[in-house]
Amino acid sequence: IEDEDKELSEIILGSLLLEANAIYSIIGWFKKEMFFDKKHQTIFDAIVKLYERKEAIDIITVPRYLRIINKGQYIGGSFCPLGIVFTLDA
Repeated sequence: IEDEDKELSEIILGSLLLEANAIYSIIGWFKKEMFFDKKHQTIFDAIVKLYERKEAIDIITVPRYLRIINKGQYIGGSFCPLGIVFTLDA
């Protein structure tokens, strides 16, 4: 997903955070490298890791996981998928 498609990246990530079963539709198709933005790659990677661990994927668990693995500070600031803002400051 090219840089000019940042909005598309946010829609995809937002859908994964809002719809519990969305990951099943894309898990074999998408790779983190498909996201141009490194922050989006990190968020997608966290979503995949939670999926592999059979943990919930939502707007609470993903930021929490990023903080646990010390990536919250790397992401920093806010992320606004579909107009939903969550802060990833450590």
